[in-house]
Amino acid sequence: GSHSTSTVCLEAGLVSLELARTGTGQRRKHLSNASSMLRMLRKWAKHCPENFLGFVHLLEAEFAVVKGKSVEANAKYLSAIALLSESSPFLYNGIALERAAMLKLSIGDEVLGPKYLKEAYSVFADWGAVAKTRQMKKKWSQFLDT
Repeated sequence: GSHSTSTVCLEAGLVSLELARTGTGQRRKHLSNASSMLRMLRKWAKHCPENFLGFVHLLEAEFAVVKGKSVEANAKYLSAIALLSESSPFLYNGIALERAAMLKLSIGDEVLGPKYLKEAYSVFADWGAVAKTRQMKKKWSQFLDT
């Protein structure tokens, strides 16, 4: 798979999992779509882990969140963050950091949640994502204004 095809697979998988999580009534269909995307990414990661393994771990973390497995999700997010910080566009590392922060905050971790949010904000700011940083400031002001 090419890098652009892989980003489409990652993004389609993330959107499908978000739709499955928010209960749009087609949960099984969305989970199936995300599973298909994950299978493709895993196949590519076997041949070129430096390009694709971070995507696999990010999507696996999101699957774990949907299944209510926060310990597994946390481990996958940490792995994705480490891999994506080395080998991918800033965008995906920022996404992994923000999603890890959301998980941490959802389980009451008031230390790592804000830390990951600040790191995500910094990544997006460095990337030049003005609208994203504005959205984060509005949504997470209690953590980012300190």
